[in-house]
Amino acid sequence: MKKILYIFDLDNTLVEKLNINYASLRNELRVIIKNENEKFKPLVNNMLKHNIELELLDKYELLSVPSSNLKYEISNKYIEYIQKGFYVIILTRNSLSLVNSLIEFHKIPFPSKIIHRDSNIKYQKPNLKVMDSVDFSKYDKIIYYGDSWHDEELCKNIKKNSNIKIEFIKV
Repeated sequence: MKKILYIFDLDNTLVEKLNINYASLRNELRVIIKNENEKFKPLVNNMLKHNIELELLDKYELLSVPSSNLKYEISNKYIEYIQKGFYVIILTRNSLSLVNSLIEFHKIPFPSKIIHRDSNIKYQKPNLKVMDSVDFSKYDKIIYYGDSWHDEELCKNIKKNSNIKIEFIKV
């Protein structure tokens, strides 16, 4: 029997918008490379281009955990699906250390799978390759909770490249 796959984005979906101080991070990065004009947008790609370890980004992300809040309507659905035994994925462009810290901080259950920035740095949402570890043939439908253009585009890419029904719920 096939079933539903539930996918949840993290930042600004499962939790409220994280208070990550990107301005301070970018200033620190400019000091590291000795170039005050570098914009560091997109952030991860430019850090990699300058051979800067992503642990610095992880540090700034982790600083946001204590001030983070769950989006209760969405997190209650997430918890309900896990408790009912459904396969649930957190899919994020954030680090695994941030995901784990948020789950532990908010005392919510771990999902069936976490797909995160560190899974494969070359492929991030909305690139369909980010989903390579998911066997769509096991499911009749995907219900995807997300907030961003990246989430919507990934849903379109999944729909174009598979026979699975997908419902995108914009949060």
